Amino acid sequence: MTTIRRLALLLTLAALPVLLLACGLDGMVPSQPNAAPEDDPFADDDDLDDPADDDDDATLPEWDPAGDDVDLDGDGLDNAEDTDDDGDGIPDTVEGEDDLDGDGRPNHVDDDADGDGIDDDIESGGNGGSPVDTDMDGRPDYLDGDSDADGIPDSVEGAADVDGDGLSNFRDPDSDGDGIPDSLEGWTDNDGDGIPNFLDVDLDGDDIPDAEDDDIDGDGVPNDEEGPGDTDGDGVPDSMDEDSDGDNIPDVAEGEYDPDGDGIPNYLDDDSDGDGI
Repeated sequence: MTTIRRLALLLTLAALPVLLLACGLDGMVPSQPNAAPEDDPFADDDDLDDPADDDDDATLPEWDPAGDDVDLDGDGLDNAEDTDDDGDGIPDTVEGEDDLDGDGRPNHVDDDADGDGIDDDIESGGNGGSPVDTDMDGRPDYLDGDSDADGIPDSVEGAADVDGDGLSNFRDPDSDGDGIPDSLEGWTDNDGDGIPNFLDVDLDGDDIPDAEDDDIDGDGVPNDEEGPGDTDGDGVPDSMDEDSDGDNIPDVAEGEYDPDGDGIPNYLDDDSDGDGI
């Protein structure tokens, strides 16, 4: 064998171990980057470590676009280990992954799941495992846009307690404590004073509190005569409606007269003169 051939053979033999290692033929188990660790440091002990495990706390897959090591509520637990990611007192398993208010944040990482401006920890009533459902409609307050079912959105009523009775407005059937239910007063502003009716203790601005006023809407017709009816079907009882018959003429202008003798006073008569028009 010539010297050149001997040299080529020696070079080939020297390179053989490197070639075998590159091809995975060296008899060793190839590296497995996704292999499960022997010890799982997370709460569910399923031997899958984050990020391989999308359910580290054995509750729900973690929603965290910034990474699983984020501590959303600042409680010292990363979201991946935290059973209440947003710290609102309601377990992630109760809140779930729905996005009720469509803000791009699932309920379990949204501290205002229904988007009404009132934090979930307030609406839950401090009982995260069984959140308060004021109107008993099957939807807990933190998911209910009208918690007390008075027809006024929680986002309008807010969490203040105007009458100091211990009930936040969004739970209080009579937010201003004037003896007239919010559901009757509504959230229009009869006297134009900038205070919605359900918070206004003087709807007609006559300086007589509604609780003592025998003509709440200031139309000149006593409350007991107008009664609880709703002639024009606008949701406002006649006793609080400045235009009871909905003819765009204020009751105070029409009065109680009955010129056509049909037994219906003008303020309730949509054809006061009986001419068919």
